[in-house]
Amino acid sequence: MSDSLDTFFNKDNKPFPFIRFFIRILDISLLGIYFMFFSIIYAVVFENVIIKLFSNLPNTITYLIFEISTYAAATMIMAYLIRKLVSIIPFPLDGVYGYKHSRVSELKGGVIFAFSVFLFLTNLKNKLDMLISDKLNLI
Repeated sequence: MSDSLDTFFNKDNKPFPFIRFFIRILDISLLGIYFMFFSIIYAVVFENVIIKLFSNLPNTITYLIFEISTYAAATMIMAYLIRKLVSIIPFPLDGVYGYKHSRVSELKGGVIFAFSVFLFLTNLKNKLDMLISDKLNLI
């Protein structure tokens, strides 16, 4: 095996590098599923709540900025809570062949959370478009 490939699989010089790499791939996949699942639930529930709360308000610049800010604040709070929730879910293969689940940087889950949330928050996209295109005439 070449040195660069060996370094890729065995950065910490522990035994069984290929097995630990496969365990890491499983761990990352499972984390992606968790983040996607919780993010979609949040997006669907929050979208319905926000639509009910803000449906009777006029679409003025002030109210649009307030509504978009509410989306941003709630999304950041939920990102924090979902990260905390996912981090306490045990990984079944933690400790096997020296693998440490707590060292996986994907526990932060930012990319998959952002993708899932913004894919399903269609009302937010509509409000942003309304603010930027219609009210502020930026595009």
